Amino acid sequence: MGTETFDASPYDQIKILTDSDPSLKFVTIDVETELTTHSKDEPSTSATDNNAFTILMTSQTLKIKPPKLSDEKSNFTAKSRLYNDLIEDAHEIEFPASLATSEITRRVMVIVDALWYIDGNHEK
Repeated sequence: MGTETFDASPYDQIKILTDSDPSLKFVTIDVETELTTHSKDEPSTSATDNNAFTILMTSQTLKIKPPKLSDEKSNFTAKSRLYNDLIEDAHEIEFPASLATSEITRRVMVIVDALWYIDGNHEK
């Protein structure tokens, strides 16, 4: 028995090992990377500049608008209409693209619940 080396590509598909050899005791994975430096004035054109860190940091700056609720459903209520009106009127409400749609809806619904409570308890 010995060790086997291979060159990995960032474009290789990663698969999970489900059937293992009973004689396999352990696996060692060594990853060597080459770091390149670019000057600030020089545009980066290599494929290595699109690494995982760059992708994650870029995704944190992407912003999306909250989704509207579908008014075609049978359970579309006045509170749902208030939610959609809030989305339309508040042009500056944006959330990170990394948040799930359900989480964005939940956060906007907190504001809607507060407005709904105030309106329902306000003397007219």
